[in-house]
Amino acid sequence: MGSSRASVPSRRAQIMPLTFAAIEALIAVTQARRAERPESGLPALAIGMAGAAGEVVFGVIGHETRLEYTVIGEVVNLVAKLEKATKQDGVPALVARQTYDLAIA
Repeated sequence: MGSSRASVPSRRAQIMPLTFAAIEALIAVTQARRAERPESGLPALAIGMAGAAGEVVFGVIGHETRLEYTVIGEVVNLVAKLEKATKQDGVPALVARQTYDLAIA
């Protein structure tokens, strides 16, 4: 058990910068596409993203006649609230402070 826990911080150290790089790339693409769409007569593109790190439970739930893949956890609820706040604040992305601190550590 101790060895598996010891590997988690190194994985976080590898994953967090990649996660934020992906978010930055998505923001850049969204901004570029946002400028192109009105020129083509298409409605402006609006995407809101949110990020938070934490523990989740995931998997297939339900009955054999109606199975659904889902993710459950406090961090999932936090991300949903942050994503909603992107619309209210007019920003493309928000990240939980604790997650940001992990990423820059």
